[in-house]
Amino acid sequence: FANNPTGAFWYGVKDHSGWSGSTLLSLAGYPYCEKLFGTGNKNNIDIVFIPGDGYSDLTFFRSEVQSNVDADSQLKGFFYYEPFKGLKSRFNVWIVTKSPNQYSSKYDYIDVMKAYCQNVDLPILLQNHFPHTGEYKYPSCGVHESYTTVERKNSVCVHEALGHGFGYLTDEYNFPLHPLNKEEQESLVREYPNLDIAGCPKWCSGEYLVNLENYPNICLSQTTKQSCEQVDLDGPDCIWVGDDSILYSYFVNKMCLPQYDTINIGKNCIGNSGCYFGSNGYVNIWRTSSDYSHIMLAGDGAFSDANKEHLKNVVECCYPLSCDTYDVQKCTQFSRTSAKFQSCNVCRTD
Repeated sequence: FANNPTGAFWYGVKDHSGWSGSTLLSLAGYPYCEKLFGTGNKNNIDIVFIPGDGYSDLTFFRSEVQSNVDADSQLKGFFYYEPFKGLKSRFNVWIVTKSPNQYSSKYDYIDVMKAYCQNVDLPILLQNHFPHTGEYKYPSCGVHESYTTVERKNSVCVHEALGHGFGYLTDEYNFPLHPLNKEEQESLVREYPNLDIAGCPKWCSGEYLVNLENYPNICLSQTTKQSCEQVDLDGPDCIWVGDDSILYSYFVNKMCLPQYDTINIGKNCIGNSGCYFGSNGYVNIWRTSSDYSHIMLAGDGAFSDANKEHLKNVVECCYPLSCDTYDVQKCTQFSRTSAKFQSCNVCRTD
């Protein structure tokens, strides 16, 4: 027998390597795990909300989770946005109905608390304070005085928990600058599904709509540090990189670069997506959108179509209902879009 944090005993199979991960029988069940949404189908994706600081009142906690989940698609919560709205039947949502305790770290706390539920694909720590984080598989959502509406609070949780936590999408807004050398750029493109090289072959054809030799940005015409720093644009300005040979730039022999731009250079991109220079403070990398209402640009409007397609692929390739209708070709290609999803081609037979 092995014990879990609920105090329930498990009957399992033990061999020379220790207890197996499969539980055959629970003698006490999961008394602190309550289903709020979904059929409970074991092949569905199980989201588990965990009460954090400020949620000792579990009735209040339950109502906050119901608002974030937004099963009726009215409050800009999880199931307000595509592709999750259209894939609603693929999810179960649970809450841990046990008052929060303190642990040495957020990660320890989540690991302990999520054990109160049987199946956990995405644990979300809900806290009644700021800040929040969107770490992959360890997201947390909080509240802040700047959130003047329920909808705004909910949309931020969608950004953190579903954008970052479930889809491993990085931010596409502008941030403190970090020019990238070639190695750093290639590493980020491998890591994040919504960052790419010029032409954005992940979600566009890879061909250029705009020749980079004639890229129409005023920063590129500046030849001195003084003139570069004096450019005053309506938005992010220029950054002087000088003749730093380490820096990897698509704009050859240019010493003054744009920080961030809204010119689409991508051809045949998915839906409303494009290929735009700069993302999350990274210079020399390309993102999916320039629409500031989009979720990953910190808006509350929608995910870009490229990001919607990615999130849909996470559901269909990483959590298939059945291998009978599994699109092996699509999921093989998808598994190569990011290091986090290399193991998602789960029904491949070769």
